Amino acid sequence: MKWEPEKIENCLHALTLPIHHQCQHQSLQRIHEIRWNRKQNLHDFEIPEKKLRIVEVWGKAAIGEYLWKHIFNGSITNKIDNRGAVSIGFNTINDIKFKYLSGPGIIQQNVGEDSENVILILNGRSSDKIKFSKTWLEYLLSLQRLRNVAIVMLGNERCDNEWLYKYVRDNRYKVKIVHLVYDDTKIDQQTFYQWPLGVATYRGFPRFHLLQVDAKSIRRYICNFLGTVYNNSTRQKLQEIFLKNSLNDVCYSNFRQRWLPKETKSSSLWYQKILRESDITLCPIGFNSETYRVYEASSLGSIPVIEDVVSPGKCDNNFDSPLRLVKKLKAPFIYIKDWSELPTVIRNENALSNIEKIERRKHLLDWYHNFKIYLRNHYVNTIKESFFRFPSMSAE
Repeated sequence: MKWEPEKIENCLHALTLPIHHQCQHQSLQRIHEIRWNRKQNLHDFEIPEKKLRIVEVWGKAAIGEYLWKHIFNGSITNKIDNRGAVSIGFNTINDIKFKYLSGPGIIQQNVGEDSENVILILNGRSSDKIKFSKTWLEYLLSLQRLRNVAIVMLGNERCDNEWLYKYVRDNRYKVKIVHLVYDDTKIDQQTFYQWPLGVATYRGFPRFHLLQVDAKSIRRYICNFLGTVYNNSTRQKLQEIFLKNSLNDVCYSNFRQRWLPKETKSSSLWYQKILRESDITLCPIGFNSETYRVYEASSLGSIPVIEDVVSPGKCDNNFDSPLRLVKKLKAPFIYIKDWSELPTVIRNENALSNIEKIERRKHLLDWYHNFKIYLRNHYVNTIKESFFRFPSMSAE
């Protein structure tokens, strides 16, 4: 369904009418999003530009795009200027004007001279990425006007992030807060916070709005898995379960034997199509229990089936691990301990009516939509508290 501006306005009016006059479920969710953005924009419009607090976001890792596009709902302009190829965006939330800077043209020689407040997006997953991240952290010492730094980092999949902690302890680096991907034991909700892995923006996975997802049609597949099978991994067992139980009759699978870092346009569209056409998406452990497909499936209404097992390494192994953040926010996922449970999951799926699947799908889409709003409110609040000492507003 295509929504014209006047139809949106009619639905906005309908929100004041009795429930039987209101518009469709998905449309209302989109309207709430529009209203939220309008409220932000109206509030921002009332604040003189000179009173806005400027916070720069330096995107030196792909998860910066998830923060900017998917959580902040920001847009990005790609251009060539005297710095080279750069990606730039602006987004004002409340009384903070965020400026996004990324791309190969954003190097230490041409950013930071006048910067006071910086969000630094880093990748700490491997030794080469850590080495690169350290150069940016050391660069902070040379910035004379710098007052506040926040870090958002794709952590190591085994939660081996000790190298970062010295930059947080040393006041010279001005690091006030850190948001880390994966269940690191350092998360204390004071200096260290948990951040979701999100979708694979480095592969070009797009942002979907609720109106772009068909929640009502019968889906072709019960389940799907597209991914790499690592040696001695539970993905090997999953592949064996598929063969033993002839699951290819009801599920789509593509078990690759080697990892493919790059995505073609056609392969990306095919992957999105499979998610759109599947009731559930299987999410086996890779090198960590948290995988991109958890969030990619959620964005397209396919219930993630999570392997609820803590992966090897130094990650937290308390009762609420793994994926503490989504569990805290009551994600409507399916959790299993072993892939031998999959045939039972499939039988349970077969027992559901189409109406039950539709309601469950809507619930997932609503949850993911609200999850991103929660993250946006939470993140802006932590910046206001740690950078500007504003009192906290609830992000619930």
